[in-house]
Amino acid sequence: MKEKYDIKMDILGPEEGQEKEVKILSRVIRWTNEGLEYEADQRHADLLVKEMKMEEVKSAATPMVSQTENKDEEDTELSPGDATRFRSIAARINYVSADRPDLQFACKSVSKFMSNPTMKGWENHKRVVKYIKGKPRLIQRFAWEEVSKEIVGLADSDWAGDKKTMKSTSGGVIQWGTHVLKSWSTSQTTLALSSGEAELYAMTKAATQVTGIISLASDFGINLNGTIMPDSNAAIGITHRTGLGGRCRHIKVQYLWIQERVKSGDLNTPHDNL
Repeated sequence: MKEKYDIKMDILGPEEGQEKEVKILSRVIRWTNEGLEYEADQRHADLLVKEMKMEEVKSAATPMVSQTENKDEEDTELSPGDATRFRSIAARINYVSADRPDLQFACKSVSKFMSNPTMKGWENHKRVVKYIKGKPRLIQRFAWEEVSKEIVGLADSDWAGDKKTMKSTSGGVIQWGTHVLKSWSTSQTTLALSSGEAELYAMTKAATQVTGIISLASDFGINLNGTIMPDSNAAIGITHRTGLGGRCRHIKVQYLWIQERVKSGDLNTPHDNL
């Protein structure tokens, strides 16, 4: 490739002549005696504070606060110019949240105003940027450790957490040993009628993510087992059944895919919680 293209190549490693710090798409990766470090692009955090003109504003301890929906409370739409600015800032928050698990739930909350930006959405923007102002940097550390043979998906849900749509949120992380490989916070597309049902949907989301990483590892010749760790006995119970059962006939069949994966042994769940 060097013969045909102008490229820059650095090798990260402990050997002489290898770099101890490299940049990939403005993310910083460091090689240390304790392990690897991954630092998100701080530039966008600084730009958000500047775009919102909040250089002199005090920072916030959390990226958002619990929302309560008042149907009688009026919400004003933003002007076309402010709406464009709103979407630009929301897109930047979305970009930053890809490397910042602490922002993912808040990012999901502000993004729901993208089609119709309002003053409520703008207040959410302010809160997120106040938090970023106080915590502009995030460094993930991956300590050296023995290679684990298991991928663990931890799943949780916020049942009917969106008081306007009554939709639940699926949240989770994927761990390999002590290392977090992936995290997410997404709105569930199906309305859950109970907390156990919401947990099942969150559990299924984690199962698909774990299965995908196991498949990717297999391409590199690494054989891994998968375990899903929810915090709901009801959801675990459904995965160990066959079919819907009397109380779950309303659940879409697609969410019972996990039953087959557990039965075949492709995925494990904590039996001792049953």
